[in-house]
Amino acid sequence: MVDYQKKYGFPNKNYDNYTDFDEIKENKDNDAVYIIIPNVLHKDFTIRVSKAGKHVICKNHWPSTPKKT
Repeated sequence: MVDYQKKYGFPNKNYDNYTDFDEIKENKDNDAVYIIIPNVLHKDFTIRVSKAGKHVICKNHWPSTPKKT
């Protein structure tokens, strides 16, 4: 992620690596979270980020129907 940060010029205050994922909601400087974890965990973490009031950027598409979740 450091290379990505440098490439796009994100300031340090907008780049975090959390040991407690739910601390994301406390960071008022970040509006969006990029989910970079195994696919099986996307649903849970996407919901948690959304509930924290942040935009979500996720590599894979959200399922089109409830049965696919």
